[in-house]
Amino acid sequence: MTFTKTISHLAMFASIFTLTACTQEPQLTEAESEHELAGHLFGANGKPMTFGQIRIAPLLGKTPENTVVAEVGADGQFNIDFDTKQRYQLMFAGVGHLPSRLVVDYQGQKDLKIDVELDSLTYLAQPVNPAVMLFTGVVEGKEKAPSHNLVANDNGVFTATIDLPAGPIRYKLNGFVEGRHWVSNPQAAEFSLGRWGNFHSVIEHQGGDWTLNVKPIELRSKLAENPVTLSGDWAEQQQVISVLVQYNRVLQQQRAAKVKAKSADFEYQQGLSTLKQMREKYQQQPLKDVVLAMSTAISGQSEAIFEQAVSQIAPDSWVWSINRVSFASSLTASTPEDDSIERSLAVFNQIKKLKTHADGYLDNNGDDDGKAKLLLTLADNHRNNGDNAGYLEYYKNLKDNYSHVWYFEFYNQILEPTKLGKGVDAPAFKIAALEQPSVMFEKSTFGGKVYLLDFWATWCTPCLKELPVLHETFEAFKDKGFEILSLSADTAANEVTTFRQGKWKMPWKHAFLNDGEHPMVKDYFVFGYPAAFLIDENGKVLATGEKVRGDKLQKTLAEYYESQKG
Repeated sequence: MTFTKTISHLAMFASIFTLTACTQEPQLTEAESEHELAGHLFGANGKPMTFGQIRIAPLLGKTPENTVVAEVGADGQFNIDFDTKQRYQLMFAGVGHLPSRLVVDYQGQKDLKIDVELDSLTYLAQPVNPAVMLFTGVVEGKEKAPSHNLVANDNGVFTATIDLPAGPIRYKLNGFVEGRHWVSNPQAAEFSLGRWGNFHSVIEHQGGDWTLNVKPIELRSKLAENPVTLSGDWAEQQQVISVLVQYNRVLQQQRAAKVKAKSADFEYQQGLSTLKQMREKYQQQPLKDVVLAMSTAISGQSEAIFEQAVSQIAPDSWVWSINRVSFASSLTASTPEDDSIERSLAVFNQIKKLKTHADGYLDNNGDDDGKAKLLLTLADNHRNNGDNAGYLEYYKNLKDNYSHVWYFEFYNQILEPTKLGKGVDAPAFKIAALEQPSVMFEKSTFGGKVYLLDFWATWCTPCLKELPVLHETFEAFKDKGFEILSLSADTAANEVTTFRQGKWKMPWKHAFLNDGEHPMVKDYFVFGYPAAFLIDENGKVLATGEKVRGDKLQKTLAEYYESQKG
């Protein structure tokens, strides 16, 4: 989840740093150049980006209020002035390209220069289920169908005609590239930056039929030959930034491979091998800690690496704030496998074993986001294992000291007594059937039946791990009238259709959440996936949380049906 401001709204943040975008070499005075970071943003072809942006935030203590976006000029040039000496995270993004996230440590250096060349998106040789996804909101009380298939004409142009009301249309094209990425239509006049570094296309529509023609993609997959070129006083950061570039590529490749695999046991072997080689190569600080922390973001990594990271990296180190790295996640993932006890208890024991390290992180690290996530982890784990005093201690710390962080509302929702606890009326909803848009599911659809609202996605590994139990549960109780409505947060509805043609058929009802933007997500306080709500015959919440996860779902249903016999 990200929050951005356009360049026209940056004045209110002048006390943090000043951003300017220009299209010609600036004439700087000595005072102006003292805090200057300048450079160019290029595409994979080595040419200036026609449309690019740079999202900038302090690495530690970032909040929506101090995260801003700098525009890139038509010639790819940008200038940034930093007012505060600290580390910043810069995300470079351009239409048709993968974003690159770099960390720069500004300590008053003069005349810093950085040129960034982005890798292109990984285009498919043949589009798979190409579709256009619309973000037009609700019109006259009826939600517009969010996704429309694109049909290939004889000339290879993909097209769709859709009846839409007048107003701005924000849209994206799915099925043309690998991974959870999408394509912006290069014919669009405007673009808006999405939360993962992708761009939506934006047009103004006059009302009535809107015909979209997507020309064959000319740009093909290409890695940048010179991802980063530095000049100026970067001596101590040169290698760190170079390693971050390699890491960005590993994460992007892992993301594409993970989406393609759609496996609960996915391991990214190429990334595991790459990071192992990097750990062997870089034995001196600070790179030793940097690559060790990066290793914790690779799917399939051994718990020994996580425990090594927690034990060896200083609790106040900035490397805990590298993209996709988390002290909280490393703490829980460092738990050795033990089939003799529940996973939750095993994590609880590991937390107690490494309590000194956790306390050191809370006391000394400057990353409030990271500390809030750790407090969430500690509070939730203590509650799940019956330590109410520990739960209340960590939860109070979170509420008293970290209400300003990005995800506080999410964390608070997880930890506070749920607004949708047992006995509460489930919120009303109306959502179209996944493959039959004319069929609408709502509470009355399930009147007199017990049903499960299952919020999930094909890219969500924990969701995939739930599928065996969901199938077993559905088979065990469907004769009693039990139903499931799975609500997909995928980027395109046809991703679910394709997924169900594989190992897991999911023979129950399905709907699509429009990439997580459907009102049900907000109404049911869904901040992460999977999330599930068991609803009884009267439309009231029967159970949620741990009681509907894994094997506990069958136990909860069995107990309920048994209680209704009398």
